[in-house]
Amino acid sequence: MEKSKVLITSIPVGSYKDVEEKLKKLNKKPGPFDAILVLGEKDLDVQDIDTIELSPLYFFASNDKTDLNSKESSGDVTFLNNYGMYQLSNGLKITYLMLTGKELIEQKASIVKYFSTIDKPVDIFISFEWSVAIAKNKGRILGNEVVDDVVKLLQPKYHFSNGDKSSYLEYNPFKWDNTDVITRFLNIAEYKSKEKWAYAVNIDLNLSQFDQEIPENLIQNPFTAENTKENKGENSNVVEYSKRFNDDELITERKIKKQKTVLPTNCHFCFTNPNVEDHMFISIGNHSYLTIAKGPLSVPKGEMDFSGHCLIVPIEHIPKLNNGQDSDTIKNLNEEITRYEKSVADMNYTKYDMSTVTFEIHSSKSVHYHEQILPVPKYLIMKFQTALDRQVYLNNEKFQNNAKLSFQEYKQTDNEYLEIIDNVESNFFRFKIYETNEAEPRIFIAMFKSEERIDLQFGRRVLSFLLKLPKRMKWDSLICQQTKDQEIQEVKKFQKGYKSFDIVN
Repeated sequence: MEKSKVLITSIPVGSYKDVEEKLKKLNKKPGPFDAILVLGEKDLDVQDIDTIELSPLYFFASNDKTDLNSKESSGDVTFLNNYGMYQLSNGLKITYLMLTGKELIEQKASIVKYFSTIDKPVDIFISFEWSVAIAKNKGRILGNEVVDDVVKLLQPKYHFSNGDKSSYLEYNPFKWDNTDVITRFLNIAEYKSKEKWAYAVNIDLNLSQFDQEIPENLIQNPFTAENTKENKGENSNVVEYSKRFNDDELITERKIKKQKTVLPTNCHFCFTNPNVEDHMFISIGNHSYLTIAKGPLSVPKGEMDFSGHCLIVPIEHIPKLNNGQDSDTIKNLNEEITRYEKSVADMNYTKYDMSTVTFEIHSSKSVHYHEQILPVPKYLIMKFQTALDRQVYLNNEKFQNNAKLSFQEYKQTDNEYLEIIDNVESNFFRFKIYETNEAEPRIFIAMFKSEERIDLQFGRRVLSFLLKLPKRMKWDSLICQQTKDQEIQEVKKFQKGYKSFDIVN
């Protein structure tokens, strides 16, 4: 997926030159950024800014009285005033509302009319004022109802403000029921406030609601409670704005979610995709291949000088192994995947004194089946059941939209287990635990219906807790990211350790 890396900062009047060198250092690491967004008062001329070693700069000023969407730009510096929408060359969509207090109320009608025409999704919304919904929950500063109206219309992935200049606040994420977009609100403190004044974010530009990760700290949407009252007729602002300003057509029906079809030429795992990252391949068999993981969860440990996190992927573009394909094809594929699986477990235990955990999702709605394999220190493997039970509880109790999971333990020869994995209609989540390289694996399976929502990161959540690596739970977090050169070195080290175990040899 294409991503955009952005840095958001809050800098007070007269302090930009003091912080310029700090921004350059940040742009080197963890940057470089596609853009640096500076919240604060406009007190600079373009010619006063040294853009060397800096990403394009965008200043969002709250004290400029220029006309709607007025922009002043030169080279890599742009000043954005009043309110409007700005789109970067990579497609990142930024909306902003820098008016305050009385100005917001006076221009409420035109503001809402403008933002009601903005196409979603919106990646970032910036406002000087807080919304009333957030302010009520946090009790820190007063909010402005116009900001609430705009947030409801835009449903941005990220909402940033510097309305409270002395404090940094990261509000728990919440979801919009009609679109499933997850919004995160952050107040960025001002530089010199001794609180966090810069925040880096990595945004997936084409992430759909089917692929997005459901945060563990997801809370009730603070705007939904208000919308419940509005729907009862107390104050239906958003509907009224739509009727007033979208004269051509008013669409009130909820959009029906459709499963996105991904062709092999666009699939991240298919050889027919011209952009497939084949530099990550470890071994290629007749029916499947072994590859390192993107954004590995596990880390080098002891004599294992590589992460050890890898995937087994069928060469054929199939959603799951029991998908009704030709019986000989499935038999050969299953046998090869099992051989790859056992060979990695053998390497982990024999060469690096590690146990092994595998996990995969079998679902008719998956795009391309794959199995993930991770090395686990032997002293932690006995705690797997505890880690699994913990995540099952969080999944079932905290996230009401997720399928309720219940894992059963099986042996490979159990008739019930064989019936599950052979049944074309079965959809399930499976873990295999190889405590040693010789013992039969412990198998844990949870069934679900194809139409139910599954947390695609469930397996990674369990293993990040087991391995005591909570910061590496998200594969696309900055701490997990690797450059192409680092991935190439990871493959070379894996191949060196795996050479005598490779099933292709």
